[in-house]
Amino acid sequence: MNTGSSGALTEINGKVEDLIYINPDNGFSVIEFQPADGSETVRASGVMPELFPGEFVTLTGRMEMHRTYGETFKVISCTKAIPTDNDSLVAFLSCGLFSGVGEVTAKAIVDRFGGETADIILFTPARLAEVRNVSSKKAESIASTFREYFNMSETLKFFADLNITTAAAMAVYDRFGVNSIAVTKRNPYYLIDEVPQIGFKTADRIALGLGVDQNSGSRLCAFIKYYLQSQLNYGNVCFPKELLVNSVAYELATDTEAVSEALSGLLSGGSVSSYSVSGPDGAEDEYIFLGYISECEQYIADRLLGISEHVQHRKGPDFDKFIDRFGLESGFELNDVQISAVKNAVDNSFSVITGGPGTGKTTIIRALYQYLSLSGLKCMLCAPTGRAAKRMSEAVGIEAKTIHRMLEYSSYSREDGSDMYEDDSKLKFNRNESNPLETDVLIVDESSMLDTLLAYHMLKAMKSGTSLVMLGDKDQLPSVGPGNILKDIIASGIFRVTTLTYVYRQSDLSLIAYNAQRINNGLIPEMNRRDKDFFMIDCDDPSSVPEIVSDVVCRRLPVKYGIDPMRDIQVIIPGKKGECGVENMNQLLQAALNGRERDPKKQIEYGGTTFKTGDRVMQIKNNYDIEWESIRTPGLTGRGIFNGEMGVISEIDRYDGKITIVFDDDRTAEYGIELLSQLELCYAITVHKSQGSEFDYCVIPLANIPPRLCSRNILYTAVTRAKKMVVLAGDRRYLRAMIENNTEEKRFTCLCPRLLRSMPYLEDNIN
Repeated sequence: MNTGSSGALTEINGKVEDLIYINPDNGFSVIEFQPADGSETVRASGVMPELFPGEFVTLTGRMEMHRTYGETFKVISCTKAIPTDNDSLVAFLSCGLFSGVGEVTAKAIVDRFGGETADIILFTPARLAEVRNVSSKKAESIASTFREYFNMSETLKFFADLNITTAAAMAVYDRFGVNSIAVTKRNPYYLIDEVPQIGFKTADRIALGLGVDQNSGSRLCAFIKYYLQSQLNYGNVCFPKELLVNSVAYELATDTEAVSEALSGLLSGGSVSSYSVSGPDGAEDEYIFLGYISECEQYIADRLLGISEHVQHRKGPDFDKFIDRFGLESGFELNDVQISAVKNAVDNSFSVITGGPGTGKTTIIRALYQYLSLSGLKCMLCAPTGRAAKRMSEAVGIEAKTIHRMLEYSSYSREDGSDMYEDDSKLKFNRNESNPLETDVLIVDESSMLDTLLAYHMLKAMKSGTSLVMLGDKDQLPSVGPGNILKDIIASGIFRVTTLTYVYRQSDLSLIAYNAQRINNGLIPEMNRRDKDFFMIDCDDPSSVPEIVSDVVCRRLPVKYGIDPMRDIQVIIPGKKGECGVENMNQLLQAALNGRERDPKKQIEYGGTTFKTGDRVMQIKNNYDIEWESIRTPGLTGRGIFNGEMGVISEIDRYDGKITIVFDDDRTAEYGIELLSQLELCYAITVHKSQGSEFDYCVIPLANIPPRLCSRNILYTAVTRAKKMVVLAGDRRYLRAMIENNTEEKRFTCLCPRLLRSMPYLEDNIN
């Protein structure tokens, strides 16, 4: 067998010898494969249809050197084949695919019909009953299985000829079955809305292979929706109409008139919608939304206004006496602004509390929870991330949940009942209007991380009369997902908002909160004061910064303060690429902190990363289906590991291709090989990934920062992740440039104007 040079795509025909590993949920398999040319068996891995030993298939892919398993054929596509020679036909019919057909029956069928066997089964299956011990019922069963096999084989070959992966081809076949080819030929772009695994790029590649006109209306419509969907990744809930038309025309090298016509059709059909906002000059600016995201944003506006309209009639203890008693019992005396924050939350059905680190948000939550509990009200605490929820629990002394877990997420199910992994826009939660949260007051921390979709689902789950308190730092980076919820709410000016400015941590001789405030005000932080907690190591040569950071993490801080570099220190970096980027720093820190592991049984390689026992790792996308168990509470299990959750690899089972991770909130989960693409090393993480988390010691490299990431709120967010110490390492020119650059990337949202448009209605009802 000639598999070509390393990295080159090649095609091999042959027979499945053995099944080593199968994940029935996603089709990822590892097989032993015997090439038809009689050469040595090959180990192959990738997404493949259900296979049986003895089946004949064609694999397309490339040979790769796997550190653990040696040479492995990485499968890009797998097509089933119906053999033609008699011996292969016998092996095929007796491989286990056909119920009740063993080698004796298979040989009898082939002996009777020879080279016509396949045609007989397909077109005149009743003739199979001519074979001894084959009844009419068994003949129909053989024919039914064979037709299914033939249809799938033809579908896989059709898509393989168009250079489409087996995973995508199988997804189409699961949706449309025998009609897959006809549906695809009729309109490849139709697949985008019907098959989650097919995006615009894949559909466009299919269309190109089928000769579809590149200026067709279906292509323009599909790309408009694709472009709007892609903007969600940049935080944009919508996009200006004129800019959208021009951008799409440019990307597809077509004229704006054709794009405008396609957009009009989409607007008429309802798959996209528009919202007009009056500009400063009185002109109307029109924004285009994907239909579902517009509905989410409008619902958020309506629901927040509805919550705020509700008049409170609470009977609780004397508020002033409670505040005095709280100060004596807790040792925290609230200032006037903090007292006002608690009072606003008590007296109003919706209130917002915003402030930077050290301004007392946690103390306010504790006081608010105690007062409401004394008033006989049930409170529920939540936050967008696991680390934020855990921190909230520890501070207040009662359980706080992530919003996903509070809402009891569940995987989206198709109408036919088959579970499938969906994107967040189609996620379903068990808690909703018909099954609301059982609480009188919902308190949400780290609200700056709340995106439009999560806010929508959270508000849907609040029953009538439930109060809402949102806390967060408006000056941090906005949510990773689309929207700018907290800032838009504050900018509307129509809700009770308390802004905390006094930094309490100054009294603790800490410079972290003080310097965060200085950075936010455009001032250089105070650094390198003896016995303080904010330092900078100056280094003009960017190439030496990685080694300095590694030395600080692995030697200087652990020796000086007696801390564990794996548990207590986090490197936070603006960007991913370059010498000082996350990717390179993770390799350096892994080698320095966990480089002694040489046992191949305790490491596994995937996608260019070697994962070892003891490695710190992070989940980099939401996965609602991974099962976990609680270490802290035996017997407690659940599903779902979310973007940004961090943990340590405790075990690697190389034989079964699985690793076990213990997450920071004391849950353990098992990952198969196919899920390793959702993990990254996290000795170093980006500033965006650090949102909602706090770490004792933060080391922040300042070198080779991309211009778009060289901004004040990036630096502010990084610095405010530290609880005990900040160490900057790099060039002070970057520090100055980031502080001076107070520009933020514009996010296109319409929540604020939607709220303002409803303000007269709100005022009428209050009065």
